[in-house]
Amino acid sequence: MRIFEQISMGLQDLTYILQPIVFFPKDGTKKVVSYEFLIRSKKTGRLPRQLLELVLNDEMANTLFLNWQEAELKRRLKADPNLKVCLNLAPQQLCFAATWKFLNRLKSLRKQLILEITEEPIFLNSATITRFLKGFENLGYAMILDDVGTGINRYGMIEHYSTSQNLLALKLSLIKLSPLSEATKLKIIQKYRAYCEKKELLLVIEGVEDNQLVQTLKELRCLQQGNFWPIVT
Repeated sequence: MRIFEQISMGLQDLTYILQPIVFFPKDGTKKVVSYEFLIRSKKTGRLPRQLLELVLNDEMANTLFLNWQEAELKRRLKADPNLKVCLNLAPQQLCFAATWKFLNRLKSLRKQLILEITEEPIFLNSATITRFLKGFENLGYAMILDDVGTGINRYGMIEHYSTSQNLLALKLSLIKLSPLSEATKLKIIQKYRAYCEKKELLLVIEGVEDNQLVQTLKELRCLQQGNFWPIVT
């Protein structure tokens, strides 16, 4: 089957959910600050990994996928001007010209969009990363670095991205830390919290699923995301 047919069939099965990212101010009341735009299969309700693998490795597939996302984002964001959405972009996508055209077309909505740069492994030299950062800054997009400590988003990449005034936050996934003890997870969270405080960044903890963790993260002044909070469709 040709790539065009594969991606066309995959797009027909696509939907999305919005998973809230919440924060607790000093008064203790929950505040939803944004939502992550999560791609799902209509049939399975799961991440369509095969389709996304195609998107990362083929420019035509990436272009068609971004066209679908653009239509969905414009419809949702224009319907609710107060809605803020975090949009995942893999570093492989940033190597395609179509991705930058997509971001340029959406720049009128940039105050409602935060770009979440994912951790998929790819070799990027310093000049390429700097070019990406300059592109985000020129278009006026804020950024989050996703799943820090994994894939490409390790210390060197964090340090490089932290030079940009448009970097808003780091996101740490507890799902990726699941083999570790609770005490070790807490130490890692505290380490990243200290780093973010030093760099004047926010820290988002992803994978929050119980009230005890909610209370711990409230005390650490972290933003929270996970199945504990109801999704929006």
